[in-house]
Amino acid sequence: MKDTPVRSAVSLTQLLIGIGVYLVIAVALAAVERRATWLPGPLLAIALGIVLGRVSPAPLADAAEFCSTHLLRAGIVLLGFKLSVDQLQAVGLDALVVIVPCVAIGAAAAYVAATAAGLKGPLRLLLAAGTAICGNSAIATVAPSLGASDDEITIAIATVTIYGTIALLAFPVLAHVLGLGDRASGMWAGTAINDTSQVVAASFSMSESAGATATIVKLARNLFIVPAAMVAPFFNRAGGSAAQEVRVGLRRLQIPWFVVVFVLAVAIASTVSLPEGVVTAASDLSKVSILAALVAIGIRSSNLRFDRRLFYPVAAGSAAGVVLAAVSLVLVSRVA
Repeated sequence: MKDTPVRSAVSLTQLLIGIGVYLVIAVALAAVERRATWLPGPLLAIALGIVLGRVSPAPLADAAEFCSTHLLRAGIVLLGFKLSVDQLQAVGLDALVVIVPCVAIGAAAAYVAATAAGLKGPLRLLLAAGTAICGNSAIATVAPSLGASDDEITIAIATVTIYGTIALLAFPVLAHVLGLGDRASGMWAGTAINDTSQVVAASFSMSESAGATATIVKLARNLFIVPAAMVAPFFNRAGGSAAQEVRVGLRRLQIPWFVVVFVLAVAIASTVSLPEGVVTAASDLSKVSILAALVAIGIRSSNLRFDRRLFYPVAAGSAAGVVLAAVSLVLVSRVA
C-alpha cells in the first residue's frame, strides 16, 4: 500500500515529461512548416510519431493516450477563437445538405458490408456508428447499449483506425489530384473520414482554411452521436422494454465537453472584439496542440497489428468508407 503514492508520483512525472516533449516537438514542427510551407506539418507529425513509436521511449509512450485526446481537443477549442458565427453560417447550411445523407448512407453501407462479410451481432452496428458518425467516440458511446463484448469493441476501433489512417494519407493527395478548393476539400474530409483526429490531420495538411472548414463540419457531424445513442438501445441483445432501454442509453450518453467549449469560444469571438495578439496566440497554441496530438496519434498507430481477425472487418469498413467518400464527393461537388 505504501508503494502506491510513489508509483502515482512516477506516473504523473512521466506524463508531464511526455507532454513537455510532445509540445517541444510540435513547436519545432510548426517552425519547420512556417519556413518550408510545402511541408505538410500534420502528416509530418503523424510520420514522426510512427517512427518514434517503433523506438517507444517510455515518457512518450506513457503520455500518448492523454495527448492524442486532450491536446487535440484543446487545439480544436482554441481554433474556435479564430472563427465567427458568420463563418459557421457560411459553412453550416450547405454542410447539412452533405452531412445528413452521408451519415445515413455511411451507416447503411457499413452495416450491409459487414453483413456481407459474415460479421454478426453488435460488431455490425459498431462499425456502422464508427463509419457514419465519429469513429472511436461513437463506438465507445453505443457499445454498452448494444451489449458489445471487449473483443467486438477492440476490433471495431482497430478497423476504423486502420481505414482512417489510410484515409488521412490518401485524402490530401486525392483532393489535389481532383482539383478541389479549400472549402470543398474541408467539407469532403469532414463528412467522409471517420475519427475527428484523422479529419484534423488530413484537412490541415491540405491548408489551414480546409482544416477550419473540416473541423466545423466534423463537429456538426459528431452531434449525430445523440440520436445514435437513443436508437442503439433498441438493438440491445439483453432485451428489456423499449422505454427501459432508451433510459439506459441516455444515462450512458456522453456529449463531448470540448464541443460545448468550442461553441462558447466561437460565441466569444463573434460578440467580443478580441485583441489581435490574443487571437494570434490562440491560433499558435491551437496549431502546436494539434501537432503534438498528431505525433501522439502516430505513436499509438504504430502499435496496430493487422492479423487474421481483422481481415473481414477491415475489408467491410474500407468498402463502406469508399462508398461514403464517393457519395460525399458527389454531394460536395454540388454545394461547394
